[in-house]
Amino acid sequence: MTRSARAGLLYFAFCFAASAILGPIRVIALEPSLGRTAAVAIEAPLMLAVMVMTARALLHRNRRADPLAIA
Repeated sequence: MTRSARAGLLYFAFCFAASAILGPIRVIALEPSLGRTAAVAIEAPLMLAVMVMTARALLHRNRRADPLAIA
């Protein structure tokens, strides 16, 4: 498996795990009291932060000497 494919799978795994944790919290704790739109508006920035931090960490971990190297 190439490094880029492994990084893509790790990115998917971390983001999926975050959504599996935050989704039920949103549905069970936030939606009944705030409504669906407000609950999603609260969850979205958290998911965005997880996605950005995961992408940065994986890019930093898989950095090469040549920034134009594909695989």
